[in-house]
Amino acid sequence: QPGSFQDTNVYCVLCDAGSFSTAAASSSCIKCQEGSYSTANGVSSQNVCAGCIKGTFSTALGMSSVSSCQLCIAGTFSSLDGLSMCTSCVPGSYSITEGASTLTQ
Repeated sequence: QPGSFQDTNVYCVLCDAGSFSTAAASSSCIKCQEGSYSTANGVSSQNVCAGCIKGTFSTALGMSSVSSCQLCIAGTFSSLDGLSMCTSCVPGSYSITEGASTLTQ
């Protein structure tokens, strides 16, 4: 069934948090993409993978907790949810704030 996969012992196993399965008879689960995470087990849709909030990012796949999202370092920002990298301040500007979510922080 969706949200699970069939292991080598012929049992269907729920997908772990941070992953999902969209089809019946899946042989594996798909990890949430970079910049997102899921805390639930047995998920059957990528829509359940929530994006890291503004001011944070993640380059990891299959994250199972919002705490896995990292703050943007000083000199960078992320103005959208679900990013896999932060944007650098433009030349002529700077930021001393970690976790900035706008160019003006």
